[in-house]
Amino acid sequence: MDSAVIAAAGAGGLGRDAFLRRSADLAAFLRQLGVSPADCVGVFMAASPDLMVSARGIRLAGAACLPLPPAHPAERLRRAMEDARARVVLADADLAPRLAGLAPPGTWVVLPPARPRVDHQPPAAEALGPTPARQAFYRQVLAFVVAHLGDPDLSPGAIARAHHVSVRTLHCLFQDHGTTVSGWIRRERLERTRRDLADPALAGLPVHRIATRYGLPHYAGFSRAFRAVYGMPPREYRRHALAGAALR
Repeated sequence: MDSAVIAAAGAGGLGRDAFLRRSADLAAFLRQLGVSPADCVGVFMAASPDLMVSARGIRLAGAACLPLPPAHPAERLRRAMEDARARVVLADADLAPRLAGLAPPGTWVVLPPARPRVDHQPPAAEALGPTPARQAFYRQVLAFVVAHLGDPDLSPGAIARAHHVSVRTLHCLFQDHGTTVSGWIRRERLERTRRDLADPALAGLPVHRIATRYGLPHYAGFSRAFRAVYGMPPREYRRHALAGAALR
């Protein structure tokens, strides 16, 4: 344990126990996102106890920490994320929008857990409230869903269990944004398959393989859902999209 880091966190108003607990909670959160010891996690934060919590939480998750100082120019930040192949970047709520257009494909910009758990009881829906903390929690859930889109068993129940909340709380959270949990998952899966079908670099990958990688292993059902949203079957859409790309 780095006693100097703990002392610095204490000087910033964060006690030793809170620092250790929040670091452990963050490590668990990163593992939920699929972060492994082979990954690199970026940190885009101002100097604060939260920055130290993030650095230690990343270490506890076994990943490498990539500092992304907010003072650096946009191009330097973009290159750093690309070179490190960062899967996840932890960002302060007020800084996260700056990375929206910089993060490479496959890199998720997320907010650290706003209210780290001190026990294993589900928080009540009203405890989250219509606050920035609720917004932060919603973004965390979306990041988890995106990281697990390839799991065909992804469901509201599985998502709720992973975040220690009730299914009712989860549904309320998505209702705040005018959608449902299952509806958001379905739209995200279909949109990602549509993008891959239109990508010339993936022209040799069979349509059913693209669907399966996003948790849609049953081709007939996938084809019907795709046609309902985009007006044509996936194979026909791919032909039109690739033909148009060839003309550009």
